[in-house]
Amino acid sequence: MGPNQVHNVYVNANFPGIPEDEFQREVILKKVYDLLEQLPERLREPAILRLFLEMPYRDIAGWLNLTCETARKRIQQVRAILKPKLNGIFGNHSLIF
Repeated sequence: MGPNQVHNVYVNANFPGIPEDEFQREVILKKVYDLLEQLPERLREPAILRLFLEMPYRDIAGWLNLTCETARKRIQQVRAILKPKLNGIFGNHSLIF
């Protein structure tokens, strides 16, 4: 998944807790996007598919030619990496993917 595809997905994301105000929304989504861009590709791709496209593990596995268990483990790794970095961005809401 290239940078333009990632950008198009993130611009259309709809997360609970993100303000409706377009400017605030863009600032927060930019932070999330920047964090995802820092991930290695093997983690970034499943994270984008799960977080933005809400794909189930089975579909992520098929899309990326992984086992379902590997897809699940990679999402767990992403959660462990991003959770401390996203603290406070979503206020009282947590980022669930």
